[in-house]
Amino acid sequence: MSVAPLARSTPELCELPFSFWQLPLLRPDKFIDAARERDVYLTPSWLEALHRVGLLVPFLRVRRNGREIAAAARQQDPWLWERAQFVPTEAADLREAFEQGLLHDPATEGFTARQRFQRALGEGTYNTSDYLYSHHQLLHLPEVRDILSRLHPGPSGRFEGGQPPQMPRLRANSAAIREVVIACSALEPAQYPFIVLRTRSRGDEYERYQRWLKRQRGRAMMNWLGVDPDWLRVRGKGLLAEADRIDPLGTWQRVIREADPRSWELLRGDARIAVDLRVGAEILLRYCERLAKARVPGARALPRVKPGHRNPFASRLKPTGKLNRVLTEHRASPHPNLVFVVEGDTEALLLPRVYAHFNLRLDREFIAIENARGVDRDLTALVAFAISPQVEIEEGRRYLRMETPPTRLLAVMDAEGRYALPRQREEEHRKLIERIMLTFPKGYRTPAAEESISGLITIETWNRKGESFEFAHFTDRQIAVAIGRVYRPKKKGKRCPSLEDRIEAVKRLRARRGRLDELLGAGSKVDLAEALWPVLEKKISRAEKKNREGRIPIVRAIDLAGELAHEYPRAELVIPLERAR
Repeated sequence: MSVAPLARSTPELCELPFSFWQLPLLRPDKFIDAARERDVYLTPSWLEALHRVGLLVPFLRVRRNGREIAAAARQQDPWLWERAQFVPTEAADLREAFEQGLLHDPATEGFTARQRFQRALGEGTYNTSDYLYSHHQLLHLPEVRDILSRLHPGPSGRFEGGQPPQMPRLRANSAAIREVVIACSALEPAQYPFIVLRTRSRGDEYERYQRWLKRQRGRAMMNWLGVDPDWLRVRGKGLLAEADRIDPLGTWQRVIREADPRSWELLRGDARIAVDLRVGAEILLRYCERLAKARVPGARALPRVKPGHRNPFASRLKPTGKLNRVLTEHRASPHPNLVFVVEGDTEALLLPRVYAHFNLRLDREFIAIENARGVDRDLTALVAFAISPQVEIEEGRRYLRMETPPTRLLAVMDAEGRYALPRQREEEHRKLIERIMLTFPKGYRTPAAEESISGLITIETWNRKGESFEFAHFTDRQIAVAIGRVYRPKKKGKRCPSLEDRIEAVKRLRARRGRLDELLGAGSKVDLAEALWPVLEKKISRAEKKNREGRIPIVRAIDLAGELAHEYPRAELVIPLERAR
């Protein structure tokens, strides 16, 4: 990072409204804690060593009024120690100290060891001055870590072995970073809350802040800092380059960018430092964008990030609103591979148990089971919400790029109602595909696109006979026995029919494709499913021993669901708008 003049000193920041409002200054121990969260381990003596050689100079020196403290001691003031040890870090306290002339810029002073500030006070001691650090000075950490890997500060606060020949260059780099820190601190009130999407405020501070924000002129802060738009642009670009160099997350940084900023605080090490660098860059670059929008002379709009093109501003923290696309590119999308639709409660109860029997994966991010609650339910709303892919028009307008991974729908229904006949099932398939097409941009609902997505919908019945779930899986006797276990009379005193009568009744229902609810009295289909589960489980176990489990309709449906869920890749898919020639 090259050196550029920035004439402002750190105490002058207190002239600006709302300075240090969002990010209070840090005492040395708090700065050490913040560095530790980023896996950079400092000690008070190491901080002093870095200050001594000018590589990490504290942001402010806060001087105490020794005369007031001495007078308080003579008057036996009960608040004596609070006065002697209080260190202002918040905006209001810092502004008061500035007005009293108690703030100093350590970068313009000679080095003073911390122990030289100690003074006796009764039986104890107090410091006549304390050093404070800015949160933005965490931008120094990559260089600090590099320095500490080559130089070894001793317990006395001095580097052992003398200063290396590259010290002038290191000091120049540190001074340039300090200028960026001052610029970030000045611009922080107007930019930082919009980066982290939250504010710290007390009382009516937020209302006063909003009024102040509306009165801000575009170039006011640029003039105060004494820099031009290129200075801000180049420094922001440099911070992004450093973040890109150290960030271990690689392209996963794009996921971080779209996440809630509070989650950034969970990162550690270089990933957290990279976020700090990008936050600093964002403060500068957002102001650059404002200058360009206000048409300030010399201010240029930042280049638009285009897919597949190199851009030094591509790794900004500014969210793109393309979370689905980013998650899809990283194969981390929560959209399920398949929505498995079944007709009612019986299937919804037993299907997960069969998955568990085979120890197969079943979670909503892979296969989501949807209970249609009846054969007559219209699935178009479900298809529009869960199956229709989110698309973006590709450059050249030959394709629609899928911003979400493909989610397929498998509906296994009883051959009743709108699914009774093959032609009705084909008509239902057509209607669902047409509903998906309506979600595409107008002018891009082409026959080629419709043909491409037709495989997203699959409609099946449990067997070729079109029988309901229970009749497709169980004999008349098995169903009759289960009915006897769950039957509850609708009228008091009425008895459950005999087994023979129940078998005959089930046989008649099967012949006329009736509903088993007629034979349950006040019992429920869920209770019947519970009673039939042991029978189905034994049937599957016996079939497994003979390697014939694929003949069981529900197992066959699960196999089909697995094939469909794995058939399409989860990223980099496009929908052609023209048929191949």
